[in-house]
Amino acid sequence: MEAQEKRADEYYSNYRSMIGVGVTQEAQEVFDSLAKTMPCSWDDQTILCYRVKISPPYGPENCTGPDENELNRVKKVLEGERVKLDKKRQSTANKKPVS
Repeated sequence: MEAQEKRADEYYSNYRSMIGVGVTQEAQEVFDSLAKTMPCSWDDQTILCYRVKISPPYGPENCTGPDENELNRVKKVLEGERVKLDKKRQSTANKKPVS
């Protein structure tokens, strides 16, 4: 019973760390997309990915970090994920409701 409780607590703690507090839906979508392939966490409203900080509005131009290789990798992945999210939004917006 204690082992099950410990696993549940770890799961909940991990799940909570993946949810941004006071961020927009778009920010959470960007975070979720990045977190699929890279370790990410929230620091207030800033996304931390490796040692790279991504500040609002969460574009490649808003990335800073001490390591050029990490910075370039995060920027490249972020740019690709932003394109995917934009396409997804456009396809959702273009769907006409059935009357």
